[in-house]
Amino acid sequence: MQSKETSRWMRQRGGVGMAAGIILSVLMLAGIIAWLLLRPEHRPRRETGSILPADAVMVFSIQPGKLINKAGLPDLLRDNIDLLGGAGMMIDPNQIASFADITRLGIRDDKPVLLFMQPGDMGFVMGLVFPLINRDAFEKGIQENLPGELGDQIIKQMTEEQGLRGIFRGREPIAFGYDDNSLLILVEENSRGDDLGPRVHKLFAQENGLAEARPAFRKFMEKGDDLGLWMDLDAAGELIPSEFAALFSSTPYFPKGEQTISWRFEPGELLMEQVVIGGDALPLRPVDPSLLDVIPANAVLTAVGGIDLAEVDKQVSSLLKDSSRLADILPEDIPLEKVQEFIENLTGGDELDLNEQLTGDLALALTDFELKEALFIKVPLPRLYLAGAFKTREGADMEALTRQFKIGETVGLEAFAGDDRIHLASPKFRESLEESGAVPEPVTGPARNQLTTPSAAMALNFPRLARVLEKFPEAAPAIPLLDRMGTFTATIHTQSDASRFTFRLTMQDRKTNVLRQVIELIMNPSTSDPLEEDADGNSLPD
Repeated sequence: MQSKETSRWMRQRGGVGMAAGIILSVLMLAGIIAWLLLRPEHRPRRETGSILPADAVMVFSIQPGKLINKAGLPDLLRDNIDLLGGAGMMIDPNQIASFADITRLGIRDDKPVLLFMQPGDMGFVMGLVFPLINRDAFEKGIQENLPGELGDQIIKQMTEEQGLRGIFRGREPIAFGYDDNSLLILVEENSRGDDLGPRVHKLFAQENGLAEARPAFRKFMEKGDDLGLWMDLDAAGELIPSEFAALFSSTPYFPKGEQTISWRFEPGELLMEQVVIGGDALPLRPVDPSLLDVIPANAVLTAVGGIDLAEVDKQVSSLLKDSSRLADILPEDIPLEKVQEFIENLTGGDELDLNEQLTGDLALALTDFELKEALFIKVPLPRLYLAGAFKTREGADMEALTRQFKIGETVGLEAFAGDDRIHLASPKFRESLEESGAVPEPVTGPARNQLTTPSAAMALNFPRLARVLEKFPEAAPAIPLLDRMGTFTATIHTQSDASRFTFRLTMQDRKTNVLRQVIELIMNPSTSDPLEEDADGNSLPD
């Protein structure tokens, strides 16, 4: 029989052993978790955007999986393989689906492929980032799907460094590396792989990339649009064509700071959005809603907005004084002095300050046009069928303004005064505008609402344009294309720190994705669907 002291000693030793066992088990579990997390092939998945350098000046994003699916590319190619000519004879129709499947190369089809530009030692470094399924899938993909023995040759040249596999050295101006999540390829003209390899490692190891440095870029990536472009316009000057930069760089409204452009393809609709962050705010604001009564419901082209005339006058005066700037903009066959005279007459010259007479609110709508003989600027001028209004300030000189707008007579328009506006319109609209300030059937409903909130808005109705163009034989080839299209709208929303431009293209077929429709039009532009007008007959889509 054990004594009480012996039993107590055994219980104490047993308790200590149990505690030690628990601690040891916890340490072993922590070690296993750490090992699993720190192994390169099992690191937590990083988004491809986290590899982008903080000093990137441009990023182009493309979602190949989305675009292939939205275009229905395999079926589209299979149905139109005869249009590919000789190239189509080399394609096995049964293999088209596999050709369009980028997952065969170990590349994910649910994440964007990113192309970026970054300042380098020899100019700009161009980089490509591909999201990978995993390392094994990528290596198997290039071995089995690249032509000939190219895949095997690439695998043989690769080494493993710092948890990455790739080719980090060489005489060619290229280097690449990949982990379990992403593939990064860098190219720099007049450089060497020996110089680019360290840059690959640096980008994979960085903790704070472009998304952390630029909130606008992070929001741009979070949208997940089909196509996208982000640019630091101040740093990417060398990437902008010199002709474009020279044309607009002298104006305060030339985009500065950051800019994003995104495209989204939907059933029957293409949406493009451009956001400019920085630079001076555009001299625009929403139009006075009362002017929308002058827009006919069946308008072909509509434009509305509110303009800061004082700011515009300052810029126009500067342009007229600098003949060299104006000459750079104009074609060679248009006399500079005639254009200067035309602008001075339009803006009132020294006799009439339009900013003191007009608020800057305007609404214009075109319903038809014809072409007239060429005039002094050697350009055929149209005869317009239009209704428009310009809102006047209290106490405005209505007679002087009416004389000023008589320049519209050159294109078949009449200028006349209303209660708080100057009308510029075709004779057929005059009676109604003088009596009520409105056309007989003004735009209504959602189409009208879409014109009230933007700082400026424009709408073009393609089927109505087709009916107008039917009187011109040379336009006949374009009629079937226009009949398949719906409307194009452009709106501008301005704020003190940013401007947003939205462009929307709709098609008559609202069920088929617009990307597929556009590709079909390119492949076979002669086909046309019957025209189906909207019930309300408005220019803007509901």
